Amino acid sequence: MENFNSELLDWYSSEGRDFFWRDKELSHFQVLVLEVLLRRTRAETVDKYGENILEQISSPERVVNTGEESIREMLEPLGYISRSTDLINIAENLEDVVPNKREKLLEVKGIGQYI
Repeated sequence: MENFNSELLDWYSSEGRDFFWRDKELSHFQVLVLEVLLRRTRAETVDKYGENILEQISSPERVVNTGEESIREMLEPLGYISRSTDLINIAENLEDVVPNKREKLLEVKGIGQYI
């Protein structure tokens, strides 16, 4: 196993892609938002627009307060606008903390197996 880990890290050093979220400390909610953004969207596209989006909707409260129309405009460059509804549903159904158990996450409307 140690050899596999070493080989995997070596491969990543030479072949891994560089995205802003790999070098940035993100809240659990921001990671959740990224997963929603990455669904059916190329990682390079999310890398281009995602950092700005995360700054604007960094918490469930900010998502709800931003409103669906503004979130749709933010997500338009990603090409899958209906995710704005998912983000709002997720934000409205989360309490202050993102659940850390898979079963609890799956209970939140807008979160499925992929996310």
